[in-house]
Amino acid sequence: MVTTRAGLAQIDMMRGRFARALKSYQGLAAEERAAGWTILAFISELYIAECLGRLGRDSDMERTIVALRCDMKATPFAPSPAMEELFSCLDQGTLDADLVRNVRRHLEGEAHGIQGSHKPLRVVG
Repeated sequence: MVTTRAGLAQIDMMRGRFARALKSYQGLAAEERAAGWTILAFISELYIAECLGRLGRDSDMERTIVALRCDMKATPFAPSPAMEELFSCLDQGTLDADLVRNVRRHLEGEAHGIQGSHKPLRVVG
């Protein structure tokens, strides 16, 4: 059932229904956390951050990413260059929904066993 709802939320994202997708991902993340599905919950939180950014709620998007930074120890993504880029851009004030989407896509691939190098969206220095 979670997979079906996640698929429907992705369709909402593709159609630009970000408020609806946000609500769906918030419910999914809570359910995934309660079930102990750390990786799925982490990715759902990235979807939430992206939705917030698309809705122009930048400060809420930033708060979501800050919370994810605190949760990093509970996921296998801790040494990820994608997450380093995300947090570096957060610190520099250059965080946006496109960056969150790029990082999320990379981590979803990793979660599904696809090993590939991260292609940074921003030049971080």
